[in-house]
Amino acid sequence: MATAAEQLSEEYRRLNPALEKVYVIPDIARVSAQNSYLFLLYREFLEGSIPGVLLESFSFLHPRIVWRRLRGEQSLLHHHWFEFHNLRTFLNVLWKLFWLSLYRLAGGKIVWTIHNRQPHQGNHPALNRRLRRLWALLPHKVHLHCPSAGRIAGPELGIAAEKFFVVAHPPYPARLLSREEARRQLQSAYPEIGLPESAPLLMMFGYIARYKGILATVELFRQLEGRGCLLIAGPVKWGNTEYGAALRQSATEDPRIVLIDRYIPENQVPLFLNSADYLVFNYEDILNSGGVVLAQSYRKPVIVPDMGCLQELSGEDVHKFSDQAGLRRILQGLLSPA
Repeated sequence: MATAAEQLSEEYRRLNPALEKVYVIPDIARVSAQNSYLFLLYREFLEGSIPGVLLESFSFLHPRIVWRRLRGEQSLLHHHWFEFHNLRTFLNVLWKLFWLSLYRLAGGKIVWTIHNRQPHQGNHPALNRRLRRLWALLPHKVHLHCPSAGRIAGPELGIAAEKFFVVAHPPYPARLLSREEARRQLQSAYPEIGLPESAPLLMMFGYIARYKGILATVELFRQLEGRGCLLIAGPVKWGNTEYGAALRQSATEDPRIVLIDRYIPENQVPLFLNSADYLVFNYEDILNSGGVVLAQSYRKPVIVPDMGCLQELSGEDVHKFSDQAGLRRILQGLLSPA
């Protein structure tokens, strides 16, 4: 089966058969410090395994891409994400719109990956929606991670179905350990956890942010009866300070809930994922979820809302819910009798 990079390469060459250069926004190295998605997606390009095509990535769109295109460079630009949440990022969007419009007029090809239906930060939603519809006029093709994303985002953004192509989120490399060994190492590294020996360990892993519904899950879990542990691990995301404080307060009300609200070193991620019995996701709104891909890379059962690309998941290790009452039933069914 072709890798994600090989599938992208095929789509790129359909747009420009003479392709020599791919520009990627944002900068892969910078983003990979927090999220390895772009590195996994473009790994073969970065390693030189895609013949005849060079890759350059940056976060600040430099006008040189227009000059190079006017001088005959056979290039394509692939932009990931789109949102603004303050004046600086708003001006950055306007800057990109201007130069990408010129790049397109000069014959350059543009691809956009839609990661979110709407920005998770939630600032200026009406203006974000208008600018996203304007932005959607630029790309020649739009990359999705699943077919459902097109049915959701297409009408909202005014994008014709023939513009879409699907390349799934690449799996994460997983260092698999036995649950017993992972828990032994995790307990040694984090003595405050107090892992249950015979009761299930439910986990919410990754950045703490309002749109993930973590606080709602904690408050729901506190109402349930039975033995088990809800472990929440990850740093509070920028802009969610008050939310993180409310989460800390609520988590202290139930000894079955453990909160580690700080950065988890990369070498300790396998300890958490291998220790879990179930990974819980309670997104308020989601199109794609790298967290679910990470959980499945570690072969863990997932509990997910029936929305976005998560609608397409199936199998005995996938537990879906359509509302909070459904999530409550699933979680209650997993807890051991008191």
